[in-house]
Amino acid sequence: MKNSSIQRGVNLGSRRALRADRDGPDLGQVRRVRGERFAIGERRVRKRGERRVLDATAQAQKRMAIIGSVIFSLLTLGAISTAVVMWVMPRLAANAKVASAGRRVPVKAKVASTFPAPSREEAIGLVKSALENRDVDKLQSFFRMGSSSPAEVIEFLEMLGQSKVVPKFTWRSSLGGSFLQLEGVKVVYPFDLNSTSYLAYLTPDDSGKWKIDFDALAVVARPSWKDLLDQKVEQAVVRVFGTRDHYFNGPFGDDQWLSYSIAVPNTEDIYYGYVMKGSEVANAMRKVSGQGGQSFQATIEISRVKDALPRQFQITKVVSPTWVMEDP
Repeated sequence: MKNSSIQRGVNLGSRRALRADRDGPDLGQVRRVRGERFAIGERRVRKRGERRVLDATAQAQKRMAIIGSVIFSLLTLGAISTAVVMWVMPRLAANAKVASAGRRVPVKAKVASTFPAPSREEAIGLVKSALENRDVDKLQSFFRMGSSSPAEVIEFLEMLGQSKVVPKFTWRSSLGGSFLQLEGVKVVYPFDLNSTSYLAYLTPDDSGKWKIDFDALAVVARPSWKDLLDQKVEQAVVRVFGTRDHYFNGPFGDDQWLSYSIAVPNTEDIYYGYVMKGSEVANAMRKVSGQGGQSFQATIEISRVKDALPRQFQITKVVSPTWVMEDP
């Protein structure tokens, strides 16, 4: 039986086969069906306005996150502030009670005299007349003598009188820092290289007569600086210029002591005074020296300390915040 009809159906003759041996089936070009799924690597084209909607949504979410953070921070700060107030208020109330109790304690204060102050001309005229005086009997009418004897006053006036230059007088009215009324006249003896200056403190006596405080004018030390430095005495009351310092040595360390440099007027001598931290003397020196490390004048009591250097002393008392001392 011939099978030519079958061969013609397969068409293996002159036409080339469409599929080689071991090739897979080929379906040809087939259109993809449109839908929600896309092939790998194919770019999806957004519709118009879709990006703006997505950006607005992201910005809204970001703003909500920031607002939430701010609200949380404010709530936390409020809680901390409330805790601090609850802790501080009872202590402030306790301090107020202590302060009010202190105000109820009667304090006996010395009332300063209030006599009419001398004018500039009167003050300078009084100082000129006092410095020119050599009459012992008139000393009481010019000076508040203090601890000095008439002989010491005359000796000082004669020493000033040996100057070959005419002193200059400057009126300094209403000097503060004392329990007394104080008026001042600065007396300067100018020289080519150095000038010597003195401050005449004028104070009224009980009758209202204004006089010069001699111990302040002559910057008297009792006992003298010479006796103190020669180790003839261990303690002295001195009038000095002072300022805060940071020099520590020997028995005076910065862990327990506060340091002050103290200068002797009209000399180049500098010494160091120390007060124990937290002591009454330290508080008194803080009031005298003020804030910011300003230079100050004061009358202080100083003492020698074992193993200290020759220029180191302990400040044991603040006698006066100026060079004027109250009469005993």
